[in-house]
Amino acid sequence: MCGDGPGELVEPTTNGLKVRNGVNKRLFIQSLTRTSVAAHLRRKAGYTKATAQTGAITLIQRFGGAVNLNIHMLFLDGVYIDSADRSRTRFRWVKAPTSNELTQLTHTIAQRVGRAPPVTGLLD
Repeated sequence: MCGDGPGELVEPTTNGLKVRNGVNKRLFIQSLTRTSVAAHLRRKAGYTKATAQTGAITLIQRFGGAVNLNIHMLFLDGVYIDSADRSRTRFRWVKAPTSNELTQLTHTIAQRVGRAPPVTGLLD
């Protein structure tokens, strides 16, 4: 539903960005959050985006229609890496985040949302 990054959810306009095809602004923030958590997991495991993949699922609850969304994200507690010859994929477990890491990740997400170009109705 969200593609591989926040850019796929919006289209550029002369005044910033506009949510594409009626995609809810919460999904834009969800995409920023998902990419931030995935980057954190890869970094903590000692890998890069080119060498490791993460896994997550997003659950969307609707209350009274599309306007009232409650979004839940579940992430794997590690990363998948391929062998050198790409014949095997292995899962590398990552320790649970510390309180300091959660605080830093929360600040990173907040900064990314704040730095995002204006999106029609994003912070309303």
